[in-house]
Amino acid sequence: MYLLEDGTFLHVEYQTTVKKHDTFRFGGYVLGLYNKFKDDKRYSAFIFKSVIIYAPHIKRASVKSSLDLGSILYQFDPLFLNEVQQEESYLQIIDKIRQNPNVQLTDDEKMIILYKPLFNRRKKKLKEMPFLLPEIFKNYRMNPKRCT
Repeated sequence: MYLLEDGTFLHVEYQTTVKKHDTFRFGGYVLGLYNKFKDDKRYSAFIFKSVIIYAPHIKRASVKSSLDLGSILYQFDPLFLNEVQQEESYLQIIDKIRQNPNVQLTDDEKMIILYKPLFNRRKKKLKEMPFLLPEIFKNYRMNPKRCT
């Protein structure tokens, strides 16, 4: 849960499964948070946004992103990692490291490499990828002053 500068509460969650009552659970977070802060003068308006990130093996068709109870409507923004294309960028970065182990990667390039395990389409490979990161970085020389 994050409180953004504009006062919006942002709920971000990573899901590796889809269960019948997930949307109800997510909606419960909104009601619980509203109940906790409804009388707090620091929040003139209560704005809540949910972004649910789904593992690559989860397909869009299996997710219901809204809950309509008549007087209460809850919706969230789903993000499906199987719809995010990063393979080409990833391969270019790895090639860049192989050509020059002293190369300074941008923050975006570092993020692509570090989050690569999340973009795999197969469940088994998803579990194995974190163990491959040391192999990827074994020849990369990081400048300690530039590490964040």
